[in-house]
Amino acid sequence: MIGLISGKIFDVSEIGYFFWIGICLLLMLLLVSGCTYLLRQLQMVGMFIILLVLSLYLFLTDAIGLNVDKTSAFGTLQKFSPLQYLETLLNRILNGESNILILTFACIGVAIILIVSNLFVVKKEAAEGEGVHES
Repeated sequence: MIGLISGKIFDVSEIGYFFWIGICLLLMLLLVSGCTYLLRQLQMVGMFIILLVLSLYLFLTDAIGLNVDKTSAFGTLQKFSPLQYLETLLNRILNGESNILILTFACIGVAIILIVSNLFVVKKEAAEGEGVHES
């Protein structure tokens, strides 16, 4: 549904609706499986990492109207932001550029790794003094 609505808004008829919907599904799968893995394995630290990545993306891009100097420390942080790579992929697709294969295959590879890693959950054993609560 999101792919259809955004495809209509961005008029992606020249690149194809099925391709656009596939990219939207891939990015959603990547983000959901990554956040799920972080929350299941690292709990509070995972939540901190998710919030850190989202806040760095929002404050270091042009999303809020600030122009970040590329040579500054903030520009270096912006270069290593994982969400910046996803934004670059979407911008290249919408601009009709043909050099999207490396980023697309990298997203597919990371999504596969995250899905497989979500299958294996490392359980920490409770200490003897703590009671185990069923939920």
